[in-house]
Amino acid sequence: LCDWSSDVCSSDLLAKFPVTVGEYTAFVKHSGFVTAAEKEKANRTFRSPEFEQTDEHPVVCVNWYDSVEFA
Repeated sequence: LCDWSSDVCSSDLLAKFPVTVGEYTAFVKHSGFVTAAEKEKANRTFRSPEFEQTDEHPVVCVNWYDSVEFA
């Protein structure tokens, strides 16, 4: 279902609550996981989405497979 007031669809969500950049960074650091964007050498990754973010922002530039690994 979609929450039209925020333009966010539940199918786009990684978890019940937003996963922050800091949480995802800790996961990657401790697990050694490499995201699909990083494997593909994409211009934008969760580490460098081409806009400013802090550890408190929701993580972006991760796909379904990346989110399954996090879960």
